[in-house]
Amino acid sequence: MSHNHSILFPNLFPYTEWSAVSLFDNSHHVEIGSASLQPYQDSFINCSRYLERVKKLDPGAIYMSITQNHLPGAGGSLVSEQ
Repeated sequence: MSHNHSILFPNLFPYTEWSAVSLFDNSHHVEIGSASLQPYQDSFINCSRYLERVKKLDPGAIYMSITQNHLPGAGGSLVSEQ
């Protein structure tokens, strides 16, 4: 899935059945505190749309979260359901 510059794809090492990764944009690394608002908005919209799809496909997926990882090698946010 994509929204503007944000891309969302299945997690290579999933936590759950619906675990996914959403990249803010094509930047490899963004220093903490230097990200602009638009990539955050794009990624959050992407994640929200994904979780809406999950809810439709799997009504039992009632606990959902959007988390963020700022490790230099990460470059994205993690989306999961339980």
